[in-house]
Amino acid sequence: MSDTLQFGQLRCEHLDNPLGIDLPQPRLSRSLESAERAQRQTAYQILVASNPDQLADDQADLWDSGKVDSDQSVYIRYAGNALQSGARCWWKVRVWDKDGRPSAYSQPAYWELGLLERGAWQGQWIGAPLAGGPHTTSPAPFVRTRFSIEQPVARARLYATALGLYQLHLNGQVVGDDVFAPGWTDYSVRVQYQVYDVTNLLRQGENVLGAILGDGWYCGYVGWLERQRYGDHPRFLTQLIVTYEDGSTATIATDERWQIATKLHPRGSCMCLCSPAVLNACQSSCCM
Repeated sequence: MSDTLQFGQLRCEHLDNPLGIDLPQPRLSRSLESAERAQRQTAYQILVASNPDQLADDQADLWDSGKVDSDQSVYIRYAGNALQSGARCWWKVRVWDKDGRPSAYSQPAYWELGLLERGAWQGQWIGAPLAGGPHTTSPAPFVRTRFSIEQPVARARLYATALGLYQLHLNGQVVGDDVFAPGWTDYSVRVQYQVYDVTNLLRQGENVLGAILGDGWYCGYVGWLERQRYGDHPRFLTQLIVTYEDGSTATIATDERWQIATKLHPRGSCMCLCSPAVLNACQSSCCM
């Protein structure tokens, strides 16, 4: 076995252990190092498994490339079994050096898929019925919901996007470190989304998930153009998938039951939180 070639980073679509890969056949890359001059790769083998234990035993239930005679080390497209939304794929690689000697396998890495089809999104677009004008904005809507966790959690993934901008909060903590999410895009063509690991932000009992929305490029200014090039008010879409230790799952998604802050108390001390379906009929005391 050759020890002349050492592995550097293993990456999927240029990222280290990424979440939310939105491609059914992503590209895999790795770097190689050697202390020996003129050393090179002459072949490689990639193993991909659905769990790390199988991979540790060199069992590849998703893809075994076999020995491929090639010096290619970047942008190798996954060519195994069809993958499902949210699946995590563990992978490792070994190579053969210029003398035909195989290396040991690399340390394992992984990638996790996003929601590959629109049908995988159970949430609905929600937002406040407040719109600015060509030169004015409207107050930033606050949206939120409550849900309960009653058993041990194995993992939790939060998928989110907006027509406009959003900042997520879970149990009083800001989710992620993104700024101006989901980022600029041509809304007439696509809408981008982000994926967050929020396992450690959940707690047993009641949880509160919410977001603050902004106009962004969707209904705000785009360069020198006037406002509202794509729409007149921001909207929000999110989906939290909780996987419990017993293998069962629960999904919390935006729908008509979410509350939306639409009006400040005259003293600025509280906000009226109403379901979108009853915004016009709200008679709570802080709206009076």
